[in-house]
Amino acid sequence: MTLYDLALEFLAKADEDAVASRKFRDDADISDSVLGFHCQQALEKTRKAVLAAGGVAPPRTHDLELLLTLLAANGLALPGGIDGAAIRGLTPFAVEHRYEPLAPPPDFGRSAAVALIAQVRARAEGQLQRLAPATP
Repeated sequence: MTLYDLALEFLAKADEDAVASRKFRDDADISDSVLGFHCQQALEKTRKAVLAAGGVAPPRTHDLELLLTLLAANGLALPGGIDGAAIRGLTPFAVEHRYEPLAPPPDFGRSAAVALIAQVRARAEGQLQRLAPATP
């Protein structure tokens, strides 16, 4: 499997978490922790997709800040002014809010988190298209 193939796999997996996020957003029976987890996972996998498409083997990490740093270091940063702080703010949902008795931050915005996924996904798709290997 090439890194570009891996990128497509990551993007497909990110889409699965994005679907869950959209479906859970307005369901009061779904906790912020569960919704936040799927939002975090969608962003993590989307960023790993861009890294792989750019020829960088993505590390095994849930740390969105590290992924953003790697993207920037490799000239693959998010275009279009997406707020990196909002993305980094979802990192605790990967582990801490999932396994430790912590409440999600009081300013967690369900709709804003789901909208962020859609923005990042759209830009990632454009990045993958630009980074696609040339077909003979």
